Amino acid sequence: MNEKQFYQHFTPIANDLDTKASWNGCMYETYGAELFYVKRYDERYVWTIIEGDEGQWYLIPGYHFINRIGYIITKQPHDGVCDVKIDMQ
Repeated sequence: MNEKQFYQHFTPIANDLDTKASWNGCMYETYGAELFYVKRYDERYVWTIIEGDEGQWYLIPGYHFINRIGYIITKQPHDGVCDVKIDMQ
C-alpha cells in the first residue's frame, strides 16, 4: 500500500492538540500530552511513523518505540499486518 492509498482507505484524524502538526496536521508527537492522547486509543486505530535502516519512512500498524517519528490515528481500524512505504520526494 502506498501513502495515497493509506489516506483513502484509513482516513487519518487531525491532531486537535496541535494546529501546526506535521503530516498534513495529523501527526501526534511521541511525548507529553500528545502521546498520552494517542495511548487512549485502541491500538487498531494507531499507526507509528518510523524511519527504516536506509532512511526511508514507513507507517506501521500499532504502537512502536524503536525509530519512531510520530503517530497517526485513523478512522478505520487496521488488521495489524499492512505497512505503508512513504515517498519522501
